[in-house]
Amino acid sequence: MSQVRQPVATLIISSISIIACIASTSTYAQSEGEWPVHSIVIKVPNGDVIHMEATSANSEKFVGSRSDKRHQLTAIRWTPRTGCQNLALGDATSSRAFSISADGSATSGAVRGVDGTSQGFLLTKKKGLQKFGSGWRQVEPVGISDDGSVVIGTFWHEAYDPHAFYWTEREGVQSLADDRIFREMGFTDTEALAVSGDGSTIVGWAADYDRQHAIAFRWTRKDGVQYIRDINGPSEGPRYMWVSKDGSVVVGTAYNGSNRAISSQAFRWTQKEGVKDLVSDCESSYPFGMSSDGSKVFGECTVDGHSHYFIWTENHGVRPAGVEDHFLGQFLVTDKAINVIQYQPVPGN
Repeated sequence: MSQVRQPVATLIISSISIIACIASTSTYAQSEGEWPVHSIVIKVPNGDVIHMEATSANSEKFVGSRSDKRHQLTAIRWTPRTGCQNLALGDATSSRAFSISADGSATSGAVRGVDGTSQGFLLTKKKGLQKFGSGWRQVEPVGISDDGSVVIGTFWHEAYDPHAFYWTEREGVQSLADDRIFREMGFTDTEALAVSGDGSTIVGWAADYDRQHAIAFRWTRKDGVQYIRDINGPSEGPRYMWVSKDGSVVVGTAYNGSNRAISSQAFRWTQKEGVKDLVSDCESSYPFGMSSDGSKVFGECTVDGHSHYFIWTENHGVRPAGVEDHFLGQFLVTDKAINVIQYQPVPGN
């Protein structure tokens, strides 16, 4: 693999959207290059904190949460036409939106009720608000299929007992934690981190109770859990995993050394080739997103304490992504663009 050593001096911008968290406009101008960068600046009222979690396939609809001065969390949706809007989620005392379908018509997330327990939700224009699950301490529905029919994520009954799950309207909540492979390997903790666009494949991690042994896994309805590789890593598990639209390509993060190691390695898995590291000679590397066909990956490589952002492709290997080193912002990746999001406080509000 090519090495990512040279710093990238400039941010290659295909469009800029200066966004107040109210009605605003944004235009998208396609730039030259294989994966354009879409820079978004969200102007946030003073005292509020905004965090976007996901975007639609056309990079025009975003969902996330807003924390006000009282630290009250509210699920929000942003579009160029409307700006930030609170989602209508009934009598929830707090809420977060985690994922959005490809066309932007379905949003999934979590709500907390007056009794302090959490439920997952799916919000669509056609059917309105659908809640699922009960008695959970916490739930994070972090993934949704392209058509919005499959929601995946993790729920907790207690503080340290994560259970990977999927939900459909027909089947309700289905836990993956009881799969035969997990039982045989002695894994009690599981998290689902991504679902394929067609809804057939779920990827995530699993570990024993003490987090001394952790693996990346791939799950399908037909075959159940498939082991991908050992990942070790920090006690909270990896945060970055992605799966292609048809489930044939998986990208994730593995850790070197003990379960408290800080050295990480971005990897790519296919059924045909197995696991391969994406970059070499990095102290740490992370994948921040992947194209829907699995042919392109955007990520970060740290060399001598400096962060460099890269694009990996099947044809060309690793190239600089055109994002400034040490960039302080958030990345949400689609086939259309690498969306680079920054949050800017607005004084006097």
